[in-house]
Amino acid sequence: GYYPTQPDGTKKPWRFDLIRKKCKKLVFLSSVDDPFIPVNEPRLLAKELGLTHIEIKGDGSNSVAPPVEQNTYDGVYFEFTDGGHFMTQSFNTLRSIINAVIPICDA
Repeated sequence: GYYPTQPDGTKKPWRFDLIRKKCKKLVFLSSVDDPFIPVNEPRLLAKELGLTHIEIKGDGSNSVAPPVEQNTYDGVYFEFTDGGHFMTQSFNTLRSIINAVIPICDA
């Protein structure tokens, strides 16, 4: 992980320009009730990186298709309402997210 506030208290700013330059597609997940990362931090990332914001009700334990067209966006921020820090045995929604954002190649 990366944290703008370093262990010694100094600040090391985000390099949004480098993130965008090095990533072809960005898929970012967070939850409003994450006990470790305040929701304002992922929202800042989403805003600065120009990600499409999609809210998903619940914790992601149900397999739901996110409301995005496949391969439409080069960056999507999924914000769950009850996901905590996603420390679960299974996360069924992840497959739907991957399938919606990353194109499936025909072999």
